[in-house]
Amino acid sequence: KTVVSRPIRITEETVRIYGQIAGYAATEHLNGAYAPLGLVLADCLMTQTIRRFKPEVPIGWTWNLLSPIKVGDELHLKITVGDRCAASKPGWDVLTLQSVLINQHGEVVEEGQNRLMVARRPDTAC
Repeated sequence: KTVVSRPIRITEETVRIYGQIAGYAATEHLNGAYAPLGLVLADCLMTQTIRRFKPEVPIGWTWNLLSPIKVGDELHLKITVGDRCAASKPGWDVLTLQSVLINQHGEVVEEGQNRLMVARRPDTAC
């Protein structure tokens, strides 16, 4: 199953707020790529987009930076549910979500995987 998030526009205010939270001065980022910002946005867009698995435990991200994210970009996240396999904890599975962050030109700017440990549903088998 694949779902697509709503778009989000990157503004100077977005970068400024991110800089405050991350401990960067906004002027350090206004003319360059905002690599860590992409992962933060991807996590927020995923949270807003997918039906949350109850309960869930995030267990890891892998993330690749492919192109710069700049002020004025409009980004959306495409999420595809990938593998589901049994976790070492009884009654739990590990679910892999493939994520692609795409700009207004249809270019993939960042991509990666998010692994979640989720409670096994009675109708699910690995």
